[in-house]
Amino acid sequence: MIYVRRLSLEEIIDLEWLAMLVDQVLEYNNYTTPIEEKHLKMIQIAINGSLDVETIASYIVDYLSPEAINFKYTYRHHLTEEQDEVS
Repeated sequence: MIYVRRLSLEEIIDLEWLAMLVDQVLEYNNYTTPIEEKHLKMIQIAINGSLDVETIASYIVDYLSPEAINFKYTYRHHLTEEQDEVS
């Protein structure tokens, strides 16, 4: 199970370069195999671990349709920015 969160539009735009990597993985699989957890790890390695798997999964969940994903995920409730700043 991978925990993901809804990304803001700003975060999605900032991570748009990640879409190229996702497309490469899909193309490698001839657009026939849904993205699996092992693909998330491949993407993480490709970007030298600069993002955690949860962030990558969050982006992919927002970027693709559910049919293109073959891993279990659930949404994690996260604190608002104001609460983050307090802690």
